[in-house]
Amino acid sequence: MPAMADLDPLEMPWALPHIFIVARNADGRFAYQLVGDAMNSRFGGKLKGKTADQVFEKDYAAQTEARWEDTAAHLRAYFRKSFHRTSDNRPVWASRVSFPLSDDGAVADRIIGVAHFLELDNTTRNDPYPDINRWTALDQLPS
Repeated sequence: MPAMADLDPLEMPWALPHIFIVARNADGRFAYQLVGDAMNSRFGGKLKGKTADQVFEKDYAAQTEARWEDTAAHLRAYFRKSFHRTSDNRPVWASRVSFPLSDDGAVADRIIGVAHFLELDNTTRNDPYPDINRWTALDQLPS
């Protein structure tokens, strides 16, 4: 499992606006530690220090928290593509890839990810495609 010290987000300039890192707080919950400008803009302000339930509506916050917990507990990377509506009801496809990080090499205490949002035509009324969820164990990823 990579360590946070192994990664420098500044070495990924293409991802900087879309990058996020969540870290486990003292209370055991994940909260945003680093958030790119595109992510902050999409969700209406500074996300640093906020947990999923402070950013998203209740059901989606629970799904997000569960995905983060699964990533950390099972040391898996994930790709997720899903349909959402913005707070002003615009249809959006959201794509994200994420994987766990560790400070000590044993416990996943951070997750790094990149998210991209594609706004759809306002005439799109419903999700045109099913959600895509792909999980891969870290030891199964190509080196």
